[in-house]
Amino acid sequence: GEDMHWADAASEALIARLAVEAHSHPWLVIQTCRNRIQQDAVTTLTLEPLDEGETAALVHAASEAAPLLPDVVRAVVDRSGGNPLFTVELVKVARDTGDVSSLPTSLDGVVGSQIDNLEPLSRRVLLYLSVFGRSFRIVDARRLLDSQGVTLDQATRERLSQFLEEDGSDRLQFRHAMVRDTAYEALSFRRRRDLHSRAGQIVLDANAGRTDAVADILGLHFFLAGDAERAWEFCRIAGDRNMERYANREAEHQFTRAIEAARRIDGATDADRRDVWMRIGDVRERLGDFDGSLDAYRHALVLAKGEEEAAIEILLRRARAKERAGRYSTALADTTRSRKAARRAGIEPLHVRAIGQAAVIRQAQQRPSEAMRAAVEAIDAARTIDDDISLARAYSVLDYALVMQGDLESAVNSEMALEIYRRHKMLEEEAKIAGNLGVYDFWRGDWDSALNRYREAREVLQRLGNEVDAATAAGNIGEVLVYQGRYDEALEPLMSARRTYSASGFEGIAFVDVLLGRIFGIGGELEASEGYLAEAIEVAERLGLDGFALEASIHLADATCRAGDPEKGLEILAEAARTAPSEYLDYYKPLFARINGSILARAGRLDDALEALEAGHGAALARDDDYEAAVLVLTIERIDPKRVDELQSSQARETLRTLGVRSVPDD
Repeated sequence: GEDMHWADAASEALIARLAVEAHSHPWLVIQTCRNRIQQDAVTTLTLEPLDEGETAALVHAASEAAPLLPDVVRAVVDRSGGNPLFTVELVKVARDTGDVSSLPTSLDGVVGSQIDNLEPLSRRVLLYLSVFGRSFRIVDARRLLDSQGVTLDQATRERLSQFLEEDGSDRLQFRHAMVRDTAYEALSFRRRRDLHSRAGQIVLDANAGRTDAVADILGLHFFLAGDAERAWEFCRIAGDRNMERYANREAEHQFTRAIEAARRIDGATDADRRDVWMRIGDVRERLGDFDGSLDAYRHALVLAKGEEEAAIEILLRRARAKERAGRYSTALADTTRSRKAARRAGIEPLHVRAIGQAAVIRQAQQRPSEAMRAAVEAIDAARTIDDDISLARAYSVLDYALVMQGDLESAVNSEMALEIYRRHKMLEEEAKIAGNLGVYDFWRGDWDSALNRYREAREVLQRLGNEVDAATAAGNIGEVLVYQGRYDEALEPLMSARRTYSASGFEGIAFVDVLLGRIFGIGGELEASEGYLAEAIEVAERLGLDGFALEASIHLADATCRAGDPEKGLEILAEAARTAPSEYLDYYKPLFARINGSILARAGRLDDALEALEAGHGAALARDDDYEAAVLVLTIERIDPKRVDELQSSQARETLRTLGVRSVPDD
């Protein structure tokens, strides 16, 4: 391809691969090649790079069985440069190693041969410059080359123009990460260390008095130079700075380099290394790498031996990571253990945090009564010691519990929590509260406001690198769109959320699976619907999420009926009613009645159907559920128009129009 200097062999390989894959993945081939391959009279093929959106779609398709975390997807897209074959190869590397820094050998040789064909001086320059990474200052490059007795003159730059390009007025960059990596791999290990040492010193000398600003560059150079003392110093500074600006993957890399450097020096104490491991745990949790986070906290806990306060702090962070991963029972065990230890040691701030953490876990377990008791206790305890942050978290849980128990009017505490987070400049927590307020707007019937809050939360959380909570916001967006009958629009946020949940090992995936099951069930795709809903039920039952299990069963019954088996649908509903706790049967009564009535009608039992639907309508009115009340009226009208007067019908349609509903499930 004209825009890819390495693409000749890759193009042939891609064409061969597409010919094979077309048999089993024709839609993937179309996605990859659409508007990209042009054939002339002599059957010459020109491949242009895919754009970022198309490359991301290819990554998702190639990793469908084992999704990648969003930041890894972005890294693959960036490294691939739009080359389809290279994209697929990078997906394999990322899937196997969790990292995309290893260059696939299938393309390494193509680039390497072009570098080897350079005349010796230009090749040396290109290899030496590769130690700076993808982009570098021209003045630093000249200083490094001068130290090696080489000059970067205009003629050399012109000879290297197929590999290097300007990056602003005073910088150069490699045209593609693959070129830089191949050049770097061609350096001997000894030469690399020497060049990194010299490059680090050049950057250090040029930034005297403001080294914090370039700590990430210094940390990398000194680490790769084998200078453990300075790597330990600058990698920790760089990690902290990256955490502050939510560059989470970069922070993780710097902290892990610091830990490696600490093994080779005498000055790193157990407390120092413990603190770095705790930061690694924190940043991995942000990334949604919960297993990696728990492993880091395990290392930190070992290094906290004999330091009770530090050990309790680590236990609380570990409990938080477990809760976010959906591992509720072990999270609660860690919280109980830390609470007892804090009380025994008289460390009241940690004791209060443990109470609040228990409330958060009960919320995640969908146990509103227990969550409310824990939240009230946490609020009282936090006020006693003036702990604003714990107070804000408890306020948030309290509102959730109130809403789940049908008391929307009393759920006014989240605004106070939001004010606290704003005062403390806690952007991540602000975004989560915005998402919670969206939930309350949804239940109040202000669906436009709910969508706006969810979208704002998703955007902020993605920007901050909190992909799992951003996925939850995406799932919430999908939920509103499903209720509005905008099923095609709902698929993007729901599938995006599901990929993130799956890649992170988050077990709360039942939430999006229920919604996806609904979409495919309404669309008549029973096999897909059953797959999502069966998995949702399995996960929900394993985690004790009885509400999700019941909701999934209701929609599974609906999908089964739509596929032509109403009797089996009724059996599914009867079993769900038999096993679900009474509080959830009461909560889902309008939905249960609507699906039950619809199935009875399809089974020809019209009197039973109408009785069920009218009971559901009464329950919906009692709990101010305008959506279900309106849909139930229209469902009754469809079965027996005489049961609904014109005013009821027009009010129901107006209610749905106000909510933005384009179609109801039985349209």
